[in-house]
Amino acid sequence: MMLWNNDVEIKFFKEALENFASPEKLFYNLKDGYYAYVPKGVDAEAQTLPFAQQIIISSNPKI
Repeated sequence: MMLWNNDVEIKFFKEALENFASPEKLFYNLKDGYYAYVPKGVDAEAQTLPFAQQIIISSNPKI
């Protein structure tokens, strides 16, 4: 069983960007660029990423 780790996460984001998603749908658009996670101490300005969460949940096998 493959668990979610850094390598799997990088592969997921690369494939999503190449095949079906835009950066705006996958990442937080902060002042200095796009981020998968909001850096500690940075205000995300109430942004949410339901699209990315749906994709991640649907791409992981149910246990």
